[in-house]
Amino acid sequence: MQHLLGQAEPPPLLPGVRELFNRLRERCIPFGIASNAPVSFLKAVTEKHNLRVQVVLGVENYTKPKPDPQPYLMLAKLLGIAGKDRSQTVIFEDSLTGMQAAAAAEMYPVGVRTAYSDAELREKGAQTTVRDLAEFCEVVF
Repeated sequence: MQHLLGQAEPPPLLPGVRELFNRLRERCIPFGIASNAPVSFLKAVTEKHNLRVQVVLGVENYTKPKPDPQPYLMLAKLLGIAGKDRSQTVIFEDSLTGMQAAAAAEMYPVGVRTAYSDAELREKGAQTTVRDLAEFCEVVF
């Protein structure tokens, strides 16, 4: 956390993030961020990149962070996603703990291969993997 908070500049966006957020908004599909990073870091990133996100949750919002499913269950509740619709809820994750959390929440985890391989992400619950969100947008939209 100290490393994240000590960053002078928020990191660049992964390819496809802006496009994905715009497509979701155009289609009135609810979306948000549930991260183990602090909310102040997440707000700095979204503000720097001028991203409009419906719900932003950070580590201080949970009593049990990832790999526990609580972050994703809380996000689903705040977005109005009913329990029966959770299996249709796509979660993009590039961390192994996040992948475990999404799988435990009975959602549809998509692994983003930023730091881990397809095999590593699938071992923790990914249903499929993508290079980045631009690849997902190419296939889905």
